[in-house]
Amino acid sequence: MVGKSRNKEKEKEYKRLYYQRNRDKIKLQQKIRYESDKESWKLAERKRRLRKSYFPDLTPEEAYQEYTRMHAAQEGLCAICKRPESKIDPQLGSPTMLAVDHNSKTKKVRALLCFRCNTNLGWYEKMESQFEEYLKIYDTESA
Repeated sequence: MVGKSRNKEKEKEYKRLYYQRNRDKIKLQQKIRYESDKESWKLAERKRRLRKSYFPDLTPEEAYQEYTRMHAAQEGLCAICKRPESKIDPQLGSPTMLAVDHNSKTKKVRALLCFRCNTNLGWYEKMESQFEEYLKIYDTESA
């Protein structure tokens, strides 16, 4: 076990040094690959992000399949407003993918939301007690 961890540390250090020495060359290669096929590059990045952020027990491909399954189950619509995504990706000129909503404490995935609903839900969750206090005060005053 000790040998493996040392090898991983050496490998990590080697990769870090290699990147430092060849940063410009690597960045240029990445840019060329990205420019040649933006859509597949973005899809691969989306798969990696889905796995890392929401489905850590799955491979990137399985994470994307789970997203696709959820998207089909929701018929491509936001789980709250029941509309398709309207936010446009400025680089691709097409609508962005629905956002994966999750409980920020348990990390459990709930559903797919459009940008607007996801943003508003995030604000509401952060300020829930303030909203409830506001409604309690002003609903009783106007009654």
